[in-house]
Amino acid sequence: MKSNTAILLLVALIALCAPAAEAHFRLLSPPPRNPGFCGAFTTGDCPFGGFDKSRANPKTSTFRRGQSVAVTWPRNNHPAGFIKLAIIPFGSPETLDNIDKNIVQFSCHEATCKSGFPNDPLGGDNKPEDTNICSTSVTIPSYLPDGEYSLFWSIYGAGSFFGRIFQGQTDYYMMSDFTLSGGAAVDPSLRPACPKFIPGDAHNPASKGVCKFFGTGKAMSCRPDGCSGSYRDGIPVELAQCLAANPGAGNGAKPAPPAPTSSASAPAPTSLAPPAAPQPTSAAPAPKPTVSPPAPKPTSAAPAPKPKPTIPAGCPKRKTVTVTKTVTRAPRSTV
Repeated sequence: MKSNTAILLLVALIALCAPAAEAHFRLLSPPPRNPGFCGAFTTGDCPFGGFDKSRANPKTSTFRRGQSVAVTWPRNNHPAGFIKLAIIPFGSPETLDNIDKNIVQFSCHEATCKSGFPNDPLGGDNKPEDTNICSTSVTIPSYLPDGEYSLFWSIYGAGSFFGRIFQGQTDYYMMSDFTLSGGAAVDPSLRPACPKFIPGDAHNPASKGVCKFFGTGKAMSCRPDGCSGSYRDGIPVELAQCLAANPGAGNGAKPAPPAPTSSASAPAPTSLAPPAAPQPTSAAPAPKPTVSPPAPKPTSAAPAPKPKPTIPAGCPKRKTVTVTKTVTRAPRSTV
C-alpha cells in the first residue's frame, strides 16, 4: 500500500513539475486581474479576464491619455508569436467580438527577448522560469474619455509545445483593469481605421515590417493546444484584413515585407530601353539622301553625250557605201 502511494505521489510530482520545464505565458505587468496562466486549452477556455469582473479592481492602476505603459510577460522557452493589445470599457462585454473591435496595437512576442542559445534561435531560455522577460509599450489613446477600462493582453502564434519545437501553443490571455483620468485632450477623430503595428523581433529587424510566428497567424487557430504547423514571417491575419479593407490605414502598420526590388537600383523592365541598336532618329540621325551635298541632276550643266548604238553580238556588220557624185559644169560664154 505504501509502495503504491509513493508511486502515485511521484507521478503527481512529475505532472506538476513538467510544465515548469517549459512554463506557459502570463501577463506580468501592468498588474493582471489573475496572476496565473489562462488560455484556450483543450479542456475548456478560461474567461478572457482570467477571473470575472466580480474580482476585478479598476482602481489598481491609473493612467493618462498619451501615457506610455510598459507591458511585460515571460518568454518561458517559447519562440515566435504575436502580441495583441485591446482596451475595452470596463462595463462592456468581455467577449472576443468586443475585444477585436477595440484592438489598439499588435507587436512581436520576441521584440526584446530571445533564445538563450545563440546557435538555436528557436531554443529555450537557458535560465529559470519567468526570468527571460519580453516587453512592449502601449500608448493610452487620446480618443478615449475618462473612465474605467480593461487592458486585454494575448499572445498567439507561438511555438514549442512542451519542448516539441514544431508544435504550436494555443492562445494565452489576461486583462489588467485601470482607471483613465486626464492627460491629452479627448479627440475621437484620432481613432485610426486599423490598429498600430510594431514589427521587429529576435528573428527579423524592424525594417522588414514582420514578426516570426508559428501556424496560421490568426488568433484562436491553434486548437487544440499543440497544433502542428511551421514557422513563417509576416503580420497578424486580423491586421492584414483590416489594411486590405482600409488602404493606407494602420497607424504605422506595414502590410508585408518589402518587395525584393523595392529598394534595389535595378530599373523596372519598361523604365529604360534595353541595350539594343539605336533607333534611326535617336541621338545622331542618319543623313537624308538629298541633303549636303545634293546629287547633281542628270540634265544640268553639260549634258552627257549620247552613247553610240552598239551592234548586238551575232548580227552582221553594216557595209559602208561610198557614193561619188560627178558634176558637169556648163562652159562659160565668151560673148
